[in-house]
Amino acid sequence: MNEHKHYIQVDELGFVTKAFSDAFEQPLETDIFIKDGGRHYNLNLLREDGLPKYKFSDGVFTETTDENFIEELSNAKKIDRQLKIIQELKSLDYKTVKYVQGKYTEDEWNLHVEYCDSLRVEYNELEVA
Repeated sequence: MNEHKHYIQVDELGFVTKAFSDAFEQPLETDIFIKDGGRHYNLNLLREDGLPKYKFSDGVFTETTDENFIEELSNAKKIDRQLKIIQELKSLDYKTVKYVQGKYTEDEWNLHVEYCDSLRVEYNELEVA
């Protein structure tokens, strides 16, 4: 009855992307053996919200929880903010040209420099967080 081996494939974060039995497919060296079992090994790989249902981490195969995605979502928000800062800094380049052309006062220029510096500080803080 348990004449077949069951395997999974995972992505770079350890989320299970495929489950199969050696009855239908030969495993690659990177595939992970889970258990001996029957001919079929079909898993519903996605939760109702569309996120991966299973994770393989440190040799343990588990169902995911919302907590598994908090860090990934937090990182995505951080990267999104960093990209917005870069775009904002690029859009402010024209003020440098205007200053060089003498179209801004020293006070206007100093406010611009302070604002750009604050964006750079925020970017660097996000980088180390």
